Amino acid sequence: FPSHDRKGNKLDKDLRVKLRIPPKYFTNLTEPLGIFEGIIFPYTPSIQYEFRADYGNVNPVHTNFPVNFYQRSSLGPISITGKFSVQNEADARIYIATMVMLRAITRMRFGGARSGDPDSGAPPPVCRLSGHGSAMLDNVPVVVTNYRVEYPDNVDYFTVNAASSIGLGDNDVTSVPVVSTIAITCLPMYSREEMQQFSVTKYLSGEFKGKGFI
Repeated sequence: FPSHDRKGNKLDKDLRVKLRIPPKYFTNLTEPLGIFEGIIFPYTPSIQYEFRADYGNVNPVHTNFPVNFYQRSSLGPISITGKFSVQNEADARIYIATMVMLRAITRMRFGGARSGDPDSGAPPPVCRLSGHGSAMLDNVPVVVTNYRVEYPDNVDYFTVNAASSIGLGDNDVTSVPVVSTIAITCLPMYSREEMQQFSVTKYLSGEFKGKGFI
């Protein structure tokens, strides 16, 4: 599903907000998301995050003003809230796969190799968040710490045969809301190597384009 501008021209770069997920998470249940390489927000979501520069202070005796000193900088969680709509069976399959994927990427791998999971013991995966182009959110490494799904009671629900959607039995059906809201909270996860390579001078010169630094 490529993105287009308002005149219908296909865009070379997809500017939609997308959470790219490691390939090993695309199985029969989440296969509909493979075309996007992850979870994509079909409509422009609301995004909030905060960057802080923290300062401490000392208060010398017989002075009128405190002495402030720099301590650290920090990037807080990234909150994303967006609408999802379902108009046909293809949309329903994507919506169900999105729910399954969110459950999977917020859980550790468990059960041991005997249960068929060679990655048993691994924590939830580091994903890559992109949106609105290279000057905004570009390949930011994140983990999903929590998500919230709304199943409203004032909209219609689209019923789809679960066998063709998520690989369940022939008699299983699933209903999904035609309009709903999904909120995701992501925590930036820069590796030690990435942190050691960071330089404000290089950042200002544009050398870190595509490296995920906000």
